[in-house]
Amino acid sequence: MQRVLTFLSVVMVFASNVFSMTINEAVSHALKNNPELQSLRLEKEVFLNGKPVGIPAER
Repeated sequence: MQRVLTFLSVVMVFASNVFSMTINEAVSHALKNNPELQSLRLEKEVFLNGKPVGIPAER
C-alpha cells in the first residue's frame, strides 16, 4: 500500500508540472489550431466592427 501511495504522489508531482497552462495560453492555442473557432472569431469581428481586424480600410 505504501508503494502505491508513493508512486501516485510522485506521478502527481511530475504530471502537474508538465501540463500546466494559463487560460490565455489555452485560448491562444485553441484559436491557432481550431478552424471553427477562427471562423467564429472572424464572423464576430465582422459583425461588431464592419470589417475584420488586420484588413486595412479602403482609401
